[in-house]
Amino acid sequence: MKMKTRLTSANIFEWKSQEGFVEYADALKWMEFRVKTIQNEKSEECVWLLEHPPLYTLGTSGHEKDILKSTTLPVVKTSRGGQVTYHGPGQRVVYLMLNLKPRYQDVRRYVYELEEWVIQTLAPFGVQGERRTGRIGIWIQKGGRDYKLAALGVRIQKWVTSHGFALNVNPDLSAYEDIIPCGLSQYGMTSLRDLGLSVTMEEVDETLRKTFPFGPCA
Repeated sequence: MKMKTRLTSANIFEWKSQEGFVEYADALKWMEFRVKTIQNEKSEECVWLLEHPPLYTLGTSGHEKDILKSTTLPVVKTSRGGQVTYHGPGQRVVYLMLNLKPRYQDVRRYVYELEEWVIQTLAPFGVQGERRTGRIGIWIQKGGRDYKLAALGVRIQKWVTSHGFALNVNPDLSAYEDIIPCGLSQYGMTSLRDLGLSVTMEEVDETLRKTFPFGPCA
């Protein structure tokens, strides 16, 4: 497993790009450690770009009944907000460890800006990502029906964030058939490939960097 690290000017912000798959439990441990060091002002803020091996994660608002008995994938309970979702190859997972204290102490604003980041990342690929009232995440219209393209789930401890969002680039969408994603059975799941786009993970990552809305703390 290889790690690419890029720091911004003055080494006050870090981007980590992970090659290969990161086990979910390992990611949780690393995020928890990084959050504590940021709280103690001993490390930079960080954005971590990675992929997980196939699994389902159950957030703090999740219900086990939304994981169907037909599933054969691991299920992990996690401390992020939200319900049940799938993680796997072909999905760009973006974890953010940001200090909101010097920015704003407003959870709703943070979630809104995360959604806006996804929307602005999709735009150069000709995809119109949209919000839906009462439904966290980014959605698109296809055939007159709503499909979810990106899922959000965050945790904030003493105003330092962890977790983030997952954008479906080219995952195995059949994996969603064994769960009720985010507790919403009436909507479908999609990906950039499902929308007919041959977008690479590298292209997504480059656009994420260009549209990043937060910037380092002053």
